[in-house]
Amino acid sequence: MSAKPIEVSAKPPSVLRILAAMFYDGFLVLACIMVFGFAMVAINSVMVGELHEIEPQSLMGYLLSFGMLVISALFFTYFWSRQSQTLGMRAWRLIVVNEQGQSPTLTQAFMRWIYALITLLPAGLGLWWRWFDTDRRSLYDRLSRTRLYRLNRNPYPKTQ
Repeated sequence: MSAKPIEVSAKPPSVLRILAAMFYDGFLVLACIMVFGFAMVAINSVMVGELHEIEPQSLMGYLLSFGMLVISALFFTYFWSRQSQTLGMRAWRLIVVNEQGQSPTLTQAFMRWIYALITLLPAGLGLWWRWFDTDRRSLYDRLSRTRLYRLNRNPYPKTQ
């Protein structure tokens, strides 16, 4: 999909709008992780021979943890690089673009996810950075060379 540059009138979104989109997307990622977790418990139960929980310090526990990270990375990287929006961002009319105003590349989207994960862990520092940034960009947007905007209208046509 060849993305066109976004509207010139787009403005940086408020932190509340960003948090609302994160909350929405968090539920979607959680649902994907739950399906993966159920599958892992089923596989573990077949291997053990009875319904048995996964021990955190076991190989299956490590695979479950790694799988949860992979699912999160795939979710965000896919939506950011393909549509410039996750489903939560679409609902709140947010869009992420690279510095040329187009959808981030796969590498930029993945790096945005990595930087967001690292910078949000210490009490959301990467997001609160926006209040001190001259362009109102988060730390993870600065590092990944992306920008987050609030759109006046959603760029995707409504399906009927």
